[in-house]
Amino acid sequence: MNRDNRRQQLRGTARDRMIGDVRWAIERATSTLPWEIVCFPRALAAQLMLRRYGVSTTLYYGAATRPEQGLTAHTWLQDGANGVIEHEQASDFHCLTSYPQR
Repeated sequence: MNRDNRRQQLRGTARDRMIGDVRWAIERATSTLPWEIVCFPRALAAQLMLRRYGVSTTLYYGAATRPEQGLTAHTWLQDGANGVIEHEQASDFHCLTSYPQR
Protein backbone atom coordinates (compact mmCIF):
# COMPACT_ATOMS: atom_id res chain seq x y z
CA MET A 1 0.00 0.00 0.00
CA ASN A 2 1.38 3.40 -0.95
CA ARG A 3 0.31 6.24 1.32
CA ASP A 4 0.56 9.89 0.44
CA ASN A 5 3.02 11.31 3.02
CA ARG A 6 2.88 14.86 1.73
CA ARG A 7 0.72 16.01 4.64
CA GLN A 8 1.33 19.58 5.73
CA GLN A 9 3.81 19.71 8.61
CA LEU A 10 2.68 20.95 12.01
CA ARG A 11 4.65 23.92 13.30
CA GLY A 12 5.14 25.85 16.53
CA THR A 13 3.02 25.06 19.56
CA ALA A 14 0.80 22.58 17.67
CA ARG A 15 3.91 20.55 16.80
CA ASP A 16 5.24 20.71 20.37
CA ARG A 17 1.85 19.66 21.75
CA MET A 18 1.58 16.71 19.34
CA ILE A 19 5.08 15.50 20.25
CA GLY A 20 4.21 15.77 23.95
CA ASP A 21 0.93 13.90 23.42
CA VAL A 22 2.62 11.07 21.53
CA ARG A 23 5.42 10.85 24.11
CA TRP A 24 2.79 10.63 26.86
CA ALA A 25 0.82 7.95 24.95
CA ILE A 26 3.93 5.80 24.42
CA GLU A 27 4.97 6.14 28.07
CA ARG A 28 1.45 5.39 29.31
CA ALA A 29 0.90 2.40 27.04
CA THR A 30 4.26 0.78 27.76
CA SER A 31 4.02 1.34 31.52
CA THR A 32 0.84 -0.75 31.77
CA LEU A 33 2.23 -3.87 30.09
CA PRO A 34 3.55 -6.75 32.21
CA TRP A 35 6.81 -6.91 30.21
CA GLU A 36 9.44 -4.34 29.30
CA ILE A 37 9.14 -2.59 25.94
CA VAL A 38 12.62 -1.69 24.69
CA CYS A 39 13.71 1.37 22.73
CA PHE A 40 13.18 0.15 19.15
CA PRO A 41 9.40 -0.46 19.22
CA ARG A 42 8.87 2.67 21.33
CA ALA A 43 10.78 4.92 18.92
CA LEU A 44 9.24 3.30 15.84
CA ALA A 45 5.70 3.64 17.21
CA ALA A 46 6.31 7.29 18.06
CA GLN A 47 7.67 8.00 14.58
CA LEU A 48 4.69 6.37 12.88
CA MET A 49 2.18 8.16 15.09
CA LEU A 50 3.84 11.53 14.58
CA ARG A 51 4.09 11.07 10.81
CA ARG A 52 0.36 10.40 10.68
CA TYR A 53 -0.26 13.76 12.37
CA GLY A 54 2.12 15.81 10.24
CA VAL A 55 5.35 15.72 12.26
CA SER A 56 8.38 14.39 10.37
CA THR A 57 11.10 12.99 12.63
CA THR A 58 14.31 11.01 12.29
CA LEU A 59 14.80 7.57 13.82
CA TYR A 60 18.43 6.85 14.78
CA TYR A 61 20.02 3.46 15.39
CA GLY A 62 23.32 3.36 17.23
CA ALA A 63 25.73 1.03 18.97
CA ALA A 64 28.21 1.22 21.83
CA THR A 65 30.57 -1.09 23.66
CA ARG A 66 30.03 -0.96 27.39
CA PRO A 67 32.24 -2.73 29.93
CA GLU A 68 29.28 -4.20 31.84
CA GLN A 69 27.23 -5.20 28.75
CA GLY A 70 29.61 -5.55 25.82
CA LEU A 71 28.22 -4.51 22.44
CA THR A 72 24.79 -2.92 22.85
CA ALA A 73 22.40 -1.12 20.50
CA HIS A 74 19.95 1.72 21.02
CA THR A 75 17.27 3.46 18.97
CA TRP A 76 16.03 6.99 19.55
CA LEU A 77 13.80 9.54 17.84
CA GLN A 78 14.66 13.17 17.14
CA ASP A 79 12.74 16.16 15.82
CA GLY A 80 15.66 18.08 14.38
CA ALA A 81 17.98 18.74 17.33
CA ASN A 82 15.22 18.03 19.86
CA GLY A 83 14.81 14.60 21.38
CA VAL A 84 11.38 12.99 21.16
CA ILE A 85 11.74 9.61 22.84
CA GLU A 86 14.62 7.41 24.04
CA HIS A 87 17.04 10.29 23.33
CA GLU A 88 18.41 10.67 26.87
CA GLN A 89 21.26 8.18 26.25
CA ALA A 90 21.84 8.98 22.58
CA SER A 91 25.17 10.70 23.18
CA ASP A 92 26.57 7.40 24.53
CA PHE A 93 26.04 5.67 21.17
CA HIS A 94 27.74 5.89 17.79
CA CYS A 95 25.04 6.44 15.17
CA LEU A 96 25.06 3.65 12.57
CA THR A 97 22.09 4.73 10.47
CA SER A 98 18.99 6.87 10.46
CA TYR A 99 15.57 6.83 8.86
CA PRO A 100 14.95 8.69 6.79
CA GLN A 101 18.62 8.91 5.81
CA ARG A 102 20.35 12.17 6.71
